[in-house]
Amino acid sequence: MKSQILPCTYDDLHIIKNLHEEAINFQNQNSIQSWLPTDEHVLSMDLNSGLYYKVISEDQIQGVFKLLHSDEIIWGKREDHQAIYLHGIIAVIKKQKSLFPTILEWSKDYAKKQSKHFIRMDTWTNNPKLIQYYQSFGFEIIAVSKAASPELVHACYSSTDLTFLQYHVRE
Repeated sequence: MKSQILPCTYDDLHIIKNLHEEAINFQNQNSIQSWLPTDEHVLSMDLNSGLYYKVISEDQIQGVFKLLHSDEIIWGKREDHQAIYLHGIIAVIKKQKSLFPTILEWSKDYAKKQSKHFIRMDTWTNNPKLIQYYQSFGFEIIAVSKAASPELVHACYSSTDLTFLQYHVRE
């Protein structure tokens, strides 16, 4: 069965929160720098703003991600309104199937429909395995830097170096 990507609804709040907690546990068990617990109020605001999407297969949520149309807080002067930004991609760990190819294909179509030229992401520089994984899909490293406005980002991003990645969407 082919996967679908749909906007999350408020009914998905607890699933997103649980997936986030599972991701933190996975990061901690694998000695990877980990996210901090989800702030339910912020998550609710993001859901109400339509920022979260879910990957559905076999009538089950297989993963979630956040999509932004701009990201001045992290990208700063690099933000040129030519891209969409993917954040917080989380897959159901028990499935052991990568959702990223599905998310990337959907994102390419979405970006084209929005007349955007790039898909951008950032990740912690101290996770070279993840950076190489994204590069295997055609993402290029644009820069290594701190968030442009560290006082406005989640504490786990405020002082760490980030690797900025970009995928050029071809017509």
